[in-house]
Amino acid sequence: MAAVYAGVHEELGLTAAVKLLPPGLAHQGGFRARFESEIETLRQLEHPHIVRLFGFGEQDGLLFYAMERVEGDTLEKQLAEGRRFDWEETVDVALEICHALHHAHVRGIIHRDLKPGNVMISTDDRVMLTDFGIARLWGFGQLTSEGGMVGTANYMAPEQADNRGVSERSDLYALGALMYTLLAGRPPFVADSFDQMIHLQKNAEPEPVSKHVPQVPHRLDQLIMRLLRKDPQQRISSARALANRLEEIRDEARAELAAAPTIVTDASGSPQTDETISDAGTDAEATVDEGSRAEVELPGTQIDRFGSSHFTTAAQATQAHVERTADDAPSARFFDLQLLGLLAVLGALGAGIWHFTRPLTADQLYQRISSRIDSGELTAAGGDLAGFLKRFPEDSRAGELRGYREEIDLRRLERRLTLQARQASRGGSLTPVERAYLTAARAAESDPSAGARKFQALIDLFGAETAEPSARTRQCLALARRQLRRLARQGREEDSQRVRYLRGRVDAAAELAKTDSGAARTILLAVLELYAQEPAAASLIDRARDILKSLPPPAPPPP
Repeated sequence: MAAVYAGVHEELGLTAAVKLLPPGLAHQGGFRARFESEIETLRQLEHPHIVRLFGFGEQDGLLFYAMERVEGDTLEKQLAEGRRFDWEETVDVALEICHALHHAHVRGIIHRDLKPGNVMISTDDRVMLTDFGIARLWGFGQLTSEGGMVGTANYMAPEQADNRGVSERSDLYALGALMYTLLAGRPPFVADSFDQMIHLQKNAEPEPVSKHVPQVPHRLDQLIMRLLRKDPQQRISSARALANRLEEIRDEARAELAAAPTIVTDASGSPQTDETISDAGTDAEATVDEGSRAEVELPGTQIDRFGSSHFTTAAQATQAHVERTADDAPSARFFDLQLLGLLAVLGALGAGIWHFTRPLTADQLYQRISSRIDSGELTAAGGDLAGFLKRFPEDSRAGELRGYREEIDLRRLERRLTLQARQASRGGSLTPVERAYLTAARAAESDPSAGARKFQALIDLFGAETAEPSARTRQCLALARRQLRRLARQGREEDSQRVRYLRGRVDAAAELAKTDSGAARTILLAVLELYAQEPAAASLIDRARDILKSLPPPAPPPP
């Protein structure tokens, strides 16, 4: 698709990966406009797990674009070298990809070509997605001729392979295929040609990943298979929902592994495996005394003795009874047949009524709740959640669902408080903790740091009460903690962006210092003025000061 060069921006000093597109593309009808439009769209992506796009240009009739240069290897290279990922490593990689996809999807940008070759592991162990949306520039034909499309097709969603358009769920299909590959060491489908691969993606069902890697947690295996469903609507609804599921699976599997296994010993104290226990049970059953087996008499029939290899069904017993009484009482036979027919109709009717009116089982109810949550309809699942927790309070999944119910309650309270904040409500109906929450929320809108301090103060004040807090106080405290986590996450992303930008400016100043100390001084003084108090930029601020000290003193102003 492109020749890739290591480059350095001569003025800014930024290192970059420069991708030079094949000759002739600049003269293809409509390609240049499509290229410029797509690159400008992609420049808005700024995320710690997305390789940043600097810009594009043209030289000597050749189009190119420049991206952040990341030191490290692609997943494709690591797999080719024989690396295999365990389930925890796979989940960690997928989670970082989910965060990157969410950042892009909420901006209307779909990757379209997520595969091991477009995911890098940097030297500081960050997962980095590259070539976001670039695949949109090319039709299938140009890439097929060079063989590049076969590898891409290994991770292509069926709707994309069928030219039915793509959506966020197409990226999630590709992520499912990528997770499958990391675990199994091979993609879900293997083919010798592009056409054969497309046929498999559209029509074949992959084997469960657990067939290749038995130790994969069952829920992770199920999740990957769901991501690989042909119908996009049957997949997880969003990258954020997928991230939540992955975190649940990871935490649940780790808890299960942490639990101590039960060791069964025999009379001598030697541990017994499942196999030896099973064998012991078989031997015990085989030594049952023949004389201990009982015969059970039922009206009109006799059931085989316990231990016989034959099993008589209720229908067979009834039929045997009818046949034995047929010769003695012809009229009774006719009556019996009528009665049996009536009973059969009534039985079928009763079974139908029971089937359609019986309460849902725990598994059925949980599946319906999960489907709604995956579709982003958490609030709509409230009734089912309450029903599950009332009927199945001891179910192993009840704890997870209680968390969702609390989430619904928190969302309702947050919406109410947010509405009151927008209306600048001063009514007397608010409790002190609610007023404190509104004050912190308003502060966070204009100054995230000030808002974070107020949320922390709220937690410190109301969380330190000696009396049992009210339900409303507990909810406001939970909302405040959530806002703190959100602001911290937002702060980390902003810090990462600022640090990357500042590093580029300080590098540029260091380069300029060799030829134009005045311009270097201007940049460095501006950096100190704006960011000297930023903790995340402390090392860069120190470097800027060191460069300033090394510069010759500025020339005196002219008389």
